[in-house]
Amino acid sequence: MSINVEDAFQECFTRLQWLMFGEDPEDALAELAKSQWSNMDIAYKCITCGLDKNCVICVSCFMNGNHGDHNYSIIHNIVGCCDCGDDTAWKPEGFCSNHATK
Repeated sequence: MSINVEDAFQECFTRLQWLMFGEDPEDALAELAKSQWSNMDIAYKCITCGLDKNCVICVSCFMNGNHGDHNYSIIHNIVGCCDCGDDTAWKPEGFCSNHATK
């Protein structure tokens, strides 16, 4: 019996994604893809909520969050994705109303 390395890798990768996302990886990745931006889009860096210096959120998440009295700045991002809803990058109390219930 021979093992197809590509099939074995794909199976391991899929299982790892299930562990990472805690849900169907296709659904989680589709949600992430909606929150990506590119060349010179505006993003917000909230020092109060971000867990490291690279954490940023999109305009929509910032406006639907509670950051009024936080230490934040507006930045022009080259490329990236919104960290709102990701508790490994952003404090849950800083999630916007769309991500707070997830």
